[in-house]
Amino acid sequence: MNSMPLRLLPLGFLLSTCSLLTAQKPVATVEHDGPLNRTLVVYDVRGVAPLAAGPELVLAPAKDETDPDFEGSPDGSLDSLCRLARVFVHPRLLQGESIRAIANSYLVVFGRPAQQAWIRRFLDRQAEEPKPQIDIQFTIGFLHQGANLGEVFSEAPGGIDAGTLASQFAPGSDACVFEDAFADYVRGALMSTEQFDLLNAPRILSYPATDVSLSAITQTSIVRDYTELRIGGGLEEVVIADPQVELIHDGIQLRGRVCLLPEEDGLGVDFLLDYSELQRPIPVVETALSNGQIVKIQDPELRRFELEARARLQDGEVLQIVGPLTDGRLPILWLAARQLKLPGEGR
Repeated sequence: MNSMPLRLLPLGFLLSTCSLLTAQKPVATVEHDGPLNRTLVVYDVRGVAPLAAGPELVLAPAKDETDPDFEGSPDGSLDSLCRLARVFVHPRLLQGESIRAIANSYLVVFGRPAQQAWIRRFLDRQAEEPKPQIDIQFTIGFLHQGANLGEVFSEAPGGIDAGTLASQFAPGSDACVFEDAFADYVRGALMSTEQFDLLNAPRILSYPATDVSLSAITQTSIVRDYTELRIGGGLEEVVIADPQVELIHDGIQLRGRVCLLPEEDGLGVDFLLDYSELQRPIPVVETALSNGQIVKIQDPELRRFELEARARLQDGEVLQIVGPLTDGRLPILWLAARQLKLPGEGR
């Protein structure tokens, strides 16, 4: 197993591992007596703000501040920094430890010495000038249920067992990270069969800790209902059926960001894929107006799922997320991020 060019990321890792973002100089430190020697440090993060602000992730409130989705600050411009901090800070937050934004300028961290030291290094990385660009590549597709993956991966390089590799594509399987070249083999092997449908393969250039989003959305007009318009009165009254048209949106939406980690070549990725698919043909239902006239309305059905992609990646690694079985197909997301070298840095 040690020779396999992949590493598994159990769900707990994805949801609770760590990292942090912002601030050069602490502007206040409060000592806290206790066995963990925690301190409350306020960091001025105004010099480490993202270069650009895109649409923010919509996050459900959580009760626990150690949860990366906890929203403890009303200051929207720093929410993304706090999220990245909670997701990637190392060592991870324990109960009672917290990271919050205040006054749209300060990051308040209550934690252990190792966390505070990590935060300072992390913030220094985000403040580097000139800002490096990060190349983010996604591949999204569907694997049909019943595909013979043992045969598909029968020629896996490096003597990798086909059955072990195939197990990474079971519904509910843990996320895993492939080496870049091995990920190319996996994707190529799947795409060479008729059991895999490539949905999209977008690519984005971004800066550290900058919100990015992309979408490939289709709009479909449907007649959802009718409004009765009455003209005239008495025996001469005329009822006109006025169709109520509604736009249905389906497709792909990707939102998130990438940050620089203190570890050499380390990147923290935090993305949400929202996929919806309008089932076609759209069912048609007949209904009667008050005058007995029969009209037809449409009753659309949207199939939807979300995939969260959170992980620490080294340069040349590819994250793989397998989603829930949907209509006999498994959605698969591959995500790779690479820091582009600045002129003079070499490869």
